Amino acid sequence: MAAARLAGRARAEDEDLLVPPPSPGREEPINTTRDANRFMFPSITSWWRHLNKGKAVTVIVLVYVNLINYMDRSTVAGMLEKIKQDKNFNITQDKYLGLLQTAFVACYMLFAPVFGYLGDRHSRKWLLAIGISFWSLS
Repeated sequence: MAAARLAGRARAEDEDLLVPPPSPGREEPINTTRDANRFMFPSITSWWRHLNKGKAVTVIVLVYVNLINYMDRSTVAGMLEKIKQDKNFNITQDKYLGLLQTAFVACYMLFAPVFGYLGDRHSRKWLLAIGISFWSLS
């Protein structure tokens, strides 16, 4: 940004609001270091003003869904001892716990390309809504 200012292409919104401009009629010492670094960091208010809020919310929702997705993948590994002790599962050997984890990962492996294909050819909004609804019901 300092190069843009020196080249005469500086924008008003890049102006650092914390450093006041020199007062008219008052001589200030030339501080080349301050002037060179003045446009290094853009104003946060300018960034916020130009931010597309709808797209930002979409990104936040997708990041949250991805976080839940990764947490969901590790649920089986974190619950192995409780699953082993649960009487309803009737797991007598550790190899069945490994089979459970393998089946869980295999389902992720098989359905990821299928939903990638569907996402390329159909409405992603509806696909995501149906997938999250189905996942929430299960």
